Amino acid sequence: MLIERARTALGDGRWADAVAATAEHRRHYQLGLLAEEREAIAIEALWARGSAKEARRRWHRFGKRFPTSSYRHALTQLMAPGDD
Repeated sequence: MLIERARTALGDGRWADAVAATAEHRRHYQLGLLAEEREAIAIEALWARGSAKEARRRWHRFGKRFPTSSYRHALTQLMAPGDD
């Protein structure tokens, strides 16, 4: 339910709500099955709200934790150099 809330907020452009929902999910389910999707949503929302430094920091952790993630390509494109 928290991931769905985060996904909906991201789609609606409510970046702060998306980040808050992912933070709550992380508190309750840090190593849960949806951790990869949670982190991808958080990174995209942070980037969209202008928190490029935080998004890049989490992106680097994401890459180490999920090296074969299906989200990798989209996030790489999102945060291409020069886009912030």
